[in-house]
Amino acid sequence: FFSLCAARLGARVYAFEPVPESAARLRRMAQINGLPIQVVEAAAWDSDRGLELVRGPSDRESRVREGGAVPSLTLDAFAAEHEPPDMLKVDVEGAEARVLAGAAGLLRERRPAVVCEVHGAEEGELVRGLLAGYEQTWSGPNRVVAVARKAGG
Repeated sequence: FFSLCAARLGARVYAFEPVPESAARLRRMAQINGLPIQVVEAAAWDSDRGLELVRGPSDRESRVREGGAVPSLTLDAFAAEHEPPDMLKVDVEGAEARVLAGAAGLLRERRPAVVCEVHGAEEGELVRGLLAGYEQTWSGPNRVVAVARKAGG
């Protein structure tokens, strides 16, 4: 949904979707709506060693184990080969810190805004630390909007 809205507003959208059925659904929605969304069939992660996705209680939820056939990549590596983003939207069912760790260089050097859904108190503390150089606004314990601190701030 967020990808469709952002593309409709004119943003360049790269959507990382490791589940083939979800990737196909997103491509179809983009096509129906005439939106230029580039779907990357890989998991954004903190390494490129691949993952195993273990299905959760619904088709939109998975747990992750390292190693496996599902391609993974870091956002740092992706941004080195594509135009770096101005904003990251992260919603990865409890692996938010792993995704942000794979974007450490991007967060430090390019300073994109971050909207992140957070799953669990421990994950929230990790996310707070990874976004330490940002002004963070938390909407309850499960969502943070973070923007780069202004110079001298």
